[in-house]
Amino acid sequence: MTVTDYVEPYDESVLNSYVNCGNVRFFNDGIGYKTQRVFEVGYDEETDMITIPIRNNVGDLVAVKGRRNFESDTMPKYTHLLPRKGPSVLYGLHINYPEITDTVTLVEAEKAVMQGYEFGARDLLACGTCAITEEQARLVTELRVKCVRLGFDSDVDDDHYRRAELQLRGEGFEGEIQRWKPSCDTPSKSAPTDIGKEFYNKCQFCTMSP
Repeated sequence: MTVTDYVEPYDESVLNSYVNCGNVRFFNDGIGYKTQRVFEVGYDEETDMITIPIRNNVGDLVAVKGRRNFESDTMPKYTHLLPRKGPSVLYGLHINYPEITDTVTLVEAEKAVMQGYEFGARDLLACGTCAITEEQARLVTELRVKCVRLGFDSDVDDDHYRRAELQLRGEGFEGEIQRWKPSCDTPSKSAPTDIGKEFYNKCQFCTMSP
């Protein structure tokens, strides 16, 4: 991996502010407690949020994202408890990098990376949204894979996929780019990992035309 645009990360001690434990919400979403430990999932008692440390490609702590652990119609589901330092990252890269060979699959949410890890899909990385930044496209290009699979949530439209493709091409990726084509019975706003291993393995990824 290439180290790009280095910015001083957070000190590891900031994680001591959170309870080091797994949670039932993620467990029920297909992320076992062992996998939660691998990804350092914790809990913030002050905000009642599940904590997700965000690390860059070399493992430095650059942010902490929170997922609310309660129901609300007014509060966003995710928020940054510690804002990101430095350029955008591909979540999971420092963990899954050894398993990425010819293909990498880009998803939206950090949770999807954990779900994939749980059932053995170790080529997933999360962009954080249904868009790819220049920094993220550069990191993908530096992986030197032959194929990038775009697996954004099931409600993402063609324009978002096309912009993601253009971003990758703009940063020099010359390999094949595929996109997920959800079936008509896929629940709305679902990630390809949300329904489990069997569903994920049957997901159809189609080559995007130049």
